[in-house]
Amino acid sequence: MTNIGGIDLPANPAGDNAPLPTLIEYSGYGYANPAGPQSGIAAIANALGYTVVDVNMRGTGCSGGAFDFFEPLQGLDGYDVIETVARQPWVAHNKVGMLGISYGGISQLFTAKTSRRASPRSPRCR
Repeated sequence: MTNIGGIDLPANPAGDNAPLPTLIEYSGYGYANPAGPQSGIAAIANALGYTVVDVNMRGTGCSGGAFDFFEPLQGLDGYDVIETVARQPWVAHNKVGMLGISYGGISQLFTAKTSRRASPRSPRCR
């Protein structure tokens, strides 16, 4: 599955068809890895029952393009990620939360100003 920006997502990262609370870690640190979570925070969220979608920012990790600190495209790319992930059948209530530390934390604020589906606070899905 590919979103507007050409980002490929697995059909169901949770491995089943049950809608689950879903979090996105959107960072420039290269955490995203198809083999599984690379950051401790994603592994903790998985253990607590959340599906976590790790996404590398443009120009970092396995993402193409060029990276520049705090560029406006990061918020717009984040919007595309939020909208694409939130529409998946495995996402509970079509809402996602975001998690991250350092750059992954501030990216939540850049993204939140572009999307109502994202929550840059402590995640809570109903």
